[in-house]
Amino acid sequence: MTYKRTRSYPRADRLRGRLGRSLSHPARIEILRLLGKDLLVSFSQIHAHIPIPFKTLSHHLQFLVKRGLLVPVHDGTRNWYGLDEGRLIGEVRAMRRFLALMGNILERRTGTGTG
Repeated sequence: MTYKRTRSYPRADRLRGRLGRSLSHPARIEILRLLGKDLLVSFSQIHAHIPIPFKTLSHHLQFLVKRGLLVPVHDGTRNWYGLDEGRLIGEVRAMRRFLALMGNILERRTGTGTG
């Protein structure tokens, strides 16, 4: 069986997939929610709100950095994180369009509204 390479899918679908993977763990959702309240948040501030082991928190932060949703800022011995708002906006818009499309499909199939 031959599998399709990720790069061969439309850009919008790749964005949706990346956002979906980023939101696939409750800790990452909470990190994004927390960073939506402030421009920059330190590792220790995030840990105070999300009491999980340091190594686990570090893993989730690095995952979000690699996905391009967070921007790390190093200040001496402290690590700060902020949202990459431009990239996040693009991915949210792509996901919103997909969810609206799926809502319309379901409404036509079931004859009911989704809202």
